[in-house]
Amino acid sequence: MPQYYIDLLSQMSVNRNKSKTAPHKAVLLLTIIDMIEAEEISSPFIQITDSLIENFRRVWNTYVPNHSGYEPRIAYPFFHLSSSPFWELVKTPSYQGQTEYSTMKALERDYSGAIIDVGLFRIMKDPISRNEIRTLLKSKYLDNDSASSSLIGITTLIALICAVA
Repeated sequence: MPQYYIDLLSQMSVNRNKSKTAPHKAVLLLTIIDMIEAEEISSPFIQITDSLIENFRRVWNTYVPNHSGYEPRIAYPFFHLSSSPFWELVKTPSYQGQTEYSTMKALERDYSGAIIDVGLFRIMKDPISRNEIRTLLKSKYLDNDSASSSLIGITTLIALICAVA
């Protein structure tokens, strides 16, 4: 996986509550990876569908403990991933331009979906790269036990990727 995408994925802007990292963006990206692998998503256009929402909740329940203090709201990461250069929201004709989207109804009114960077989409289609991305996202954003263990995980992952490349 190119260093460019490693940097983008490991340096996403995420909300922090005390020492905990908000898991929403990582869970959404893991959901998309799972759906690409299952061939439910076949293009860089990520449409807001019932299947996406259901899979997001499934992935959330797999990786985020009930006592995390966070709620599994897909509207947050879907909108806020637009702060990353690999995610572009696609406006609907009824776009009203809110600054915050806490409900799917408001999000769906303004956006039909998002387009993920074509290069990143291709990488997500590759089984080896897909697993590398999963490892990176889990270690960086879903391991809230210790910030240092996340840093060690990312450093180890980068070293492994560079050794293989």
